[in-house]
Amino acid sequence: STMNTANQMQGLNVSLTAAAASNSFIGNAGKFTTTRTNSTASQTLTDSGTILTLSRNTTTNNASATTNVTGTMLALANTSTQTLGTLTDSAKLATITQNYTGASGVVAEITNAGTGASFRVNDDGTTTDSTPVLIDASGNVGIGPTAPASLLDVRGGHLRVGSNTFAKATLGTGEIALDNGTTDTPGIHFYNAANSNFGIVASSSTLRFVSNLDETGGAVRMNLNATGLRIGDGTAATNGLEVLTNASIGYSSTAAPTTGLIVAGNVGIGDTTPDALLEVLGT
Repeated sequence: STMNTANQMQGLNVSLTAAAASNSFIGNAGKFTTTRTNSTASQTLTDSGTILTLSRNTTTNNASATTNVTGTMLALANTSTQTLGTLTDSAKLATITQNYTGASGVVAEITNAGTGASFRVNDDGTTTDSTPVLIDASGNVGIGPTAPASLLDVRGGHLRVGSNTFAKATLGTGEIALDNGTTDTPGIHFYNAANSNFGIVASSSTLRFVSNLDETGGAVRMNLNATGLRIGDGTAATNGLEVLTNASIGYSSTAAPTTGLIVAGNVGIGDTTPDALLEVLGT
């Protein structure tokens, strides 16, 4: 159809090309297109019309009346059937493309004033998938659950964060893996309002607790390896427990001497129930 004025915004172009069963279908079953060229000096035009609107308005205004709305507003379905021969189907059902690099509008927006899910993906080929990917009406994202209980709720699988190559191919259910393969050292950074930076970093054979952590490293405060725990620097422990600094047991605000130990209570060496400040049993 041809529009006489720009504010009509009602155009339909139907083009089908399939002359015989031996020909390929190459046309568009339906096409809605608007074209605007503004070449007039100092002229400002605003195109605000909607190209395609699908709208359903339902009103029930009688106390004894009941209205059930169950029909789908828009259904996109692709069905392919192969009985003989070869059938290859790689077609996309929907494509959204923003070609203008200066555009600032939202490409796809979903506004949900109801209580049903805002977005759902069923990956089992049915509409009743019990482990879907969905965003509920409150904005919670669920990967696995049909009713996510937090902003991000992952169930029935694992979560991996890292590079495209990873060191461990298979993870168990419920595992969270920070896996950068062999290219980097994975870790967790903790920041506060003062921008103080602390982290837990995994190297090839140790787990390190680091302060002032950045891309070039930081100050290792504690190092855990297969042998033991070393507190004070990043050197691997050769004993079950190594403390390089002062230590306090039972005191929360009293500083121990440098490389010294202070203990609140009785100390027993070879005795599990010391009766004195220091009790030594054995030789």
